[in-house]
Amino acid sequence: MRAWRKLGRLLGLAVLLSSGPLAGRAQSDQRSIDSLQQRLATAAPDTNRVQLLDELCWQLNKTDLARGRRYGEQGLRLARRLQDRRGELRCLNDLGTCCFYAGDYPAVTRYYLAARRLARQLGHRRIESFAYNGLANIQSQRQELAAAQPNYEAALQRAATPAEEALSASNLGNLLIQRRQFAAAERYTRQALALYRQLGQQPSESRCLSNLGLSSCEQGRWGAAQLYLEQALRIDRALSSTCDVARDLNQLGDILSHTGQPEAALDTLRRGLRYARRCGDLPQVVDGNIVVGTAWVSADNTVKVRLANMRSISPTVGTGSYCITVVQ
Repeated sequence: MRAWRKLGRLLGLAVLLSSGPLAGRAQSDQRSIDSLQQRLATAAPDTNRVQLLDELCWQLNKTDLARGRRYGEQGLRLARRLQDRRGELRCLNDLGTCCFYAGDYPAVTRYYLAARRLARQLGHRRIESFAYNGLANIQSQRQELAAAQPNYEAALQRAATPAEEALSASNLGNLLIQRRQFAAAERYTRQALALYRQLGQQPSESRCLSNLGLSSCEQGRWGAAQLYLEQALRIDRALSSTCDVARDLNQLGDILSHTGQPEAALDTLRRGLRYARRCGDLPQVVDGNIVVGTAWVSADNTVKVRLANMRSISPTVGTGSYCITVVQ
């Protein structure tokens, strides 16, 4: 089951990273960013300038983290000088998101704690929900799962829209899978799944189905796990989501291996590995090699299997070879 737990953590991260700031703000293309910068160049030092700086912080939080953070910090300083408390609140929230993607967790905690405190003072339950969610994300990253749970629950209680409710319920469900509280985990994950279907958000729908598959597998409910993952695979193929197809095939292959179908498992895992290589997902390539090797041993009764040298995949992985050795 070790491979499944690893896959679950990776899947959880994908869900957690979608927590972002205010719903409805889509990531922009370069033309939109250029337009914001042009407006900023002539903007007076007032609340409109705070808004422009904050928007640039948000728009750049996946493409140019250092620059996005600088804009957010400028906006925060100006908002405080102007006593623009709502502008300050938006900047704190978006800086938390930006620093999360940058991996600066002490800064994330500092910004989200400040955002939560100010949101309470202003009665802004929506951003208070985002702050709780952001704090729980950090705790989940650090595997402080018991501490993260009440923060996710608080975020869910304060969710203002169906999209925010779905996000918080999905995150909480994923956390509870890791805590092996499967009944509650599946209840929250199904709540999120229903909302994502109503919203037409198929990538998130697929992730919920995969989490339900993970929960079923951890309980030895192989048939239910396979049904969930086959649904996720259909969605991801329709979306041409290469990395997600790789994940689905990897997990389905693991189920087939556990249910005494080594030849089918090997075929499925090899296809998953091809997708993982195609999308450049090195962790899945490594994990896929290990599981393929295990299935190969089971299918061919081979005594020893030497897996691929990871340097042929990426020169940054290191100098050693990753091997699996099974001795009868």
